[in-house]
Amino acid sequence: LRVYGMEFRSVIIVMPGVTMFVTVMVIAVVMVIAVVTVIAVVMVIAVVMVIAVVTVIAVVMVVVVVIILTMLFGTVIMPFVGPIVVPVA
Repeated sequence: LRVYGMEFRSVIIVMPGVTMFVTVMVIAVVMVIAVVTVIAVVMVIAVVMVIAVVTVIAVVMVVVVVIILTMLFGTVIMPFVGPIVVPVA
């Protein structure tokens, strides 16, 4: 009984430390996961924003090019399609 009692006491003495350690570890892991998730979300948002900005810029440039070509040649030249020339009425 004494040996069992000693083991029991040692377990009781060790348990709070283990509990604290496990709690701290769990909190740390959760925080790391949260931080990584936030970083990932921010990265995705940033990438989407960049793609949107680039798309808008590309569309604006295409429109500007079409307008310039229309003013220069008096015809609408479709970009990226080929030498399709549509006369302007």
